[in-house]
Amino acid sequence: PVVGWKMWFSDYLFLSRNWVKDEDTIRNTCQTWASYDPHINNNFYVLYAEGTRFTLAKHEASIKFCEQRSIEPFRNVLYPRTKGAVEVISRLGDSLDCVYDVVFAFPGPDIPGTWSMLSGKSTNVDVYFRRIA
Repeated sequence: PVVGWKMWFSDYLFLSRNWVKDEDTIRNTCQTWASYDPHINNNFYVLYAEGTRFTLAKHEASIKFCEQRSIEPFRNVLYPRTKGAVEVISRLGDSLDCVYDVVFAFPGPDIPGTWSMLSGKSTNVDVYFRRIA
């Protein structure tokens, strides 16, 4: 609960994956973020476009989504849900200096879970950064 409280009081954006609800949440949160004085608050925003845990059923749904739109499906990750990210970027507009694409890849056979990370189990992770704009 402590991490969740910290996120709540720090104006993190929480979405429900229901566009009717999320559109208002995004609008209101972006208005709050835009009101911050950039000389006082040097902010950055992190959006997890995939935003869900990988399962075989979700991967199959992702492949079906891609096939319906003639998009090359991914083998090891889900096709990202970008509607919320696009909305945030369009609402923040000129207040953004740049956008980065960041990918975390776990090269080993075991993908670490939350508990293994919190318990101090070490793992290898490759991090890829790409400046988009």
